[in-house]
Amino acid sequence: MKIQINGHEIDYLFEQENSLKDIVESIMDWSAKRRLVLYSCFADEVEFLPEDIPNIPLKDIEILNFDVKSQVDIVMSSFEEADNYCNRLIKLSEDEKNHKLSDSMFSDIKNGLEWIADLMRSTANVLAIDLDKPLYKTFSLSDFILKIENYIEKYSSSKTNALKDAVEIAYEAKEFITSFVVSGEMNNLAIKSIDSPDVLLSKLFEVKDAFPNELDNVEQIAILIQSGKDMEAIERLNRFIEFVYLFIRVSAQFHPVFNISLSDIVKDNVSIEEKNAYLQEKLSEIISVMENNDMIGLADILEYEVKPAIEDMQSYIDILISRVETV
Repeated sequence: MKIQINGHEIDYLFEQENSLKDIVESIMDWSAKRRLVLYSCFADEVEFLPEDIPNIPLKDIEILNFDVKSQVDIVMSSFEEADNYCNRLIKLSEDEKNHKLSDSMFSDIKNGLEWIADLMRSTANVLAIDLDKPLYKTFSLSDFILKIENYIEKYSSSKTNALKDAVEIAYEAKEFITSFVVSGEMNNLAIKSIDSPDVLLSKLFEVKDAFPNELDNVEQIAILIQSGKDMEAIERLNRFIEFVYLFIRVSAQFHPVFNISLSDIVKDNVSIEEKNAYLQEKLSEIISVMENNDMIGLADILEYEVKPAIEDMQSYIDILISRVETV
């Protein structure tokens, strides 16, 4: 039997595992020690979730593939889904301006907002963020969740102004998501979430391939802000923030995975360690100016501080790749 993790074959030392349940328990234990999560497993291409594993004898399985994800990947994937939901809700409000909100749409909106409230709670738990801590402007997650609960109660039957108020919550949810992404707690989780070497290298090449588009993205964000297209600029900014965090997260794992110190990866007397700290500082400043609705200040930070700091990112990536090849 072949055993794979994320499609890559591994050497697995069997102890007393005789069934699929036995080996799933072993992989879950292995994952937990590395702050990873067993998302699902495929026994000869048939998918099973960890909580619903059948007692199949291992002798009846030819290929067993485990889909393992880091905690930060799961959080970011959930945030992306939530952000897309908010965008759909905002678009719905634009499309339904002159139309009556149907009962099914109304039910979907309430269910979606309840899901976002649950996501905020679970994410705060994973990141160990106090629900009462101000996260966006002066608002805490408790305030935001209470606002959703009040919405559900207020519109238990009546639909008057329901879409308008839901869109307001959607915009606030997007701001909370951005605040989560650039928080120190998220950065700590990213650093502690360790990927396998092959996944780590794959993500490094992903960052390298995405770099030209993201560099152009920074320029476009500044142009959009100067043109008064703030919402489109924020959409692009969220994508850019995710890109920067992917770079910080991937590079931070090179020491525990490959024993390569970031302080030793230097270009023009600046190490990746220093570069990451600077970018983290700039992301915090971005959140501050956004909270003050200072879009001109945001454009200035991106154009004159962030863009120059990332222009040589590909050179650092090339150095990292070359170091791995010599390990």
